[in-house]
Amino acid sequence: MADPPRPHGPYFIWTRKVRAKTVGRWLSADQAAECRRWADNHRRLKELFGQLEAIGEAALEAERRARPRRPTG
Repeated sequence: MADPPRPHGPYFIWTRKVRAKTVGRWLSADQAAECRRWADNHRRLKELFGQLEAIGEAALEAERRARPRRPTG
């Protein structure tokens, strides 16, 4: 509504939890791009950890199946 009109956004905010409360910080476009790379890396690490957990579970299950069963009774 200003004369001359002022352009809107984009605005970049980084939010996170600190002691169970959401806190935010305004970022420049350059800072936002860097944070986006960090977030992409974080997602990739979570994916890789999930794959490692699945491999570990499969190995433990294979080991359990390979063990001879003890007779009961």
